[in-house]
Amino acid sequence: MKKHDALNLLASAKKGVPSKTVDGIAVPFLGDIRLPITFFAEDIELDLAADAIVAFCATSPAMRATIQEHLFKAAQKSFEDNAFDFKTPQDQIDESSESSGRFTGAKVPTASEQIWLLVDLTSIHIEPSWKHNNQHVLRVNGECAWDCEHGVEVTFAANGSLVGAK
Repeated sequence: MKKHDALNLLASAKKGVPSKTVDGIAVPFLGDIRLPITFFAEDIELDLAADAIVAFCATSPAMRATIQEHLFKAAQKSFEDNAFDFKTPQDQIDESSESSGRFTGAKVPTASEQIWLLVDLTSIHIEPSWKHNNQHVLRVNGECAWDCEHGVEVTFAANGSLVGAK
């Protein structure tokens, strides 16, 4: 994606609405899934947000494996953190799946490659971040089989580098 395309996309948001959503963009390093972009118009600078979108879309396909590892570790940590609430990690997944009505029949992942069966990325949110010199960050949000309440979040800095995943 080129910067003028990103600016046009951001400018297409409905005027007069504080929380804006624009059409989805194809995310090449995630298999070209289309994700809508949300943002609060009064919080972002369109030029900086467009730069962040361009850098995000140019992220290397190898990033998918890195995200996969982070999400796998996040799932494992969730199972550890909830060990007193559930007899097994499978019980945690089953209860979360039943509550959400999603991921029916999901199994506890035994390898990071299996994590994508338990995750559905749904949107991108752009916001400024004081942690990153007020540059804009992109948060890719989604649902997951092990935590229907909080889901997952993958955060990217304005330069397209991965900040973290949880």
